[in-house]
Amino acid sequence: MIRRISPAFAGAMVLGFLAIPAQAAGFDCAKAKSPTEKAICADKLLSELDGHLARYYTVAAEAVGDGAACLKADQRQWVKSVRDACGVKTACLKSAYLKRLATFDGLQPGASALKTIELPAAPALIAAIPPEAEPIDVKPGGVFERTGKLVHEAEDINAMGYAVKPAKGPVKAFVYDISIDGTPAHRAVALEIETGSANTYLVRGREADGGFHDGQCRYVYRMP
Repeated sequence: MIRRISPAFAGAMVLGFLAIPAQAAGFDCAKAKSPTEKAICADKLLSELDGHLARYYTVAAEAVGDGAACLKADQRQWVKSVRDACGVKTACLKSAYLKRLATFDGLQPGASALKTIELPAAPALIAAIPPEAEPIDVKPGGVFERTGKLVHEAEDINAMGYAVKPAKGPVKAFVYDISIDGTPAHRAVALEIETGSANTYLVRGREADGGFHDGQCRYVYRMP
């Protein structure tokens, strides 16, 4: 994976890492309100993991470029539906943090990558694709996911573009040819198509007419 991190940003991140205590949470524990936040602040390991995740998220947001707003929305959803769903259960929180760190690990340069914590196998975020400027005029449905190979489909007239090809079933485009450009998200997908043919990927977004809604955020993960 090519790191899309500017030298100036990487240098600033290194200084930031040196300035933050190893066990510092990523939020102000003096302002912790929820039982989950208080549980994190009360536990040395969880506090450390929260600090690591805050830094991982910052670097990942820089790496995904124009998809940063999508990543922000996804992170808020993770906090609400995954982290906070653990309540005050330490084991649950630890597992949630380690998996989330693993999700962002592939977007980290050497300066921010963790060296002392073993991360579990988890889908690794490759790209966060923002909504298209002129999306289809269809109300988005629920969460829509497909797993398979990444391809640049050129034969199926209904799925021409960057698409996911499952082992069985139709190819589903998540970026149509008319929208492909040189943005960081599209470049990241193109690189995976060129070099990752042996890998399996998960693409997640919202549903529209049995496919991906191009007016919604789409997330591409490399499966472990």
